[in-house]
Amino acid sequence: MTDRNKLMNWRRKVYLFIIIGPLQYIIFTSLAMIFYAGGTITNPNTVGYSFWQNFFSDLGRTIALSGRLNTVSFVMFTISAIILALSLILYILAIPVFFKEKMYKVRISKINLLLGVSAGILLFGVIFTPWDIFSNIHMMFSKLFSLASLIILIYLMYLILKNENYPNIYAYFYLIIILIALIYSFMVLFGPELSTQEGLILQASTQKFSQYSWLICFIVQGYGSIKLNDLLF
Repeated sequence: MTDRNKLMNWRRKVYLFIIIGPLQYIIFTSLAMIFYAGGTITNPNTVGYSFWQNFFSDLGRTIALSGRLNTVSFVMFTISAIILALSLILYILAIPVFFKEKMYKVRISKINLLLGVSAGILLFGVIFTPWDIFSNIHMMFSKLFSLASLIILIYLMYLILKNENYPNIYAYFYLIIILIALIYSFMVLFGPELSTQEGLILQASTQKFSQYSWLICFIVQGYGSIKLNDLLF
């Protein structure tokens, strides 16, 4: 196999990985919900995981809000989140190949390296600071990663729109996710307090909608990158 074929094969695996990463995260966090040890912010006595009143971060707690050990859910969530983080980092680093101009490609590669490493550090920060142990640090990493994700989505949308070979439909997917993320941020900043039942349901359900949309978006992007990679190379 030539070096060119090896590189093409590596890129294709990366684009496949950004499909597998979100898919496995959806599957394993769903399983983690089954094993969650119970409790919500407003009611520690609830049994199991409430889809509309618990956050994804609850799955990564070592001790559930009920006060019980949450080991199985914690392990499932942590491993699946690490795989997701790796798939995102590699995908961001692999994107510059679609740009033919040498100097432009080099500049994009440097920006992508910065964004990929930054997003990875922040996401690993979220993963490795369970919020029952490192509440403030976890929330700081979570907010910074949300901001970094928004910047990355806008940047990737811009790259697609500037690339005549890349179908604009994939940029529109990013635009939809950006709008959903802004709506979620608005809910968090100006919605009812999290300590109230109404605020908890609103924020937890909006987070689910935002995060699942984000995951589906990258599954679609991976499919689009595979198609374009096979077409151009």
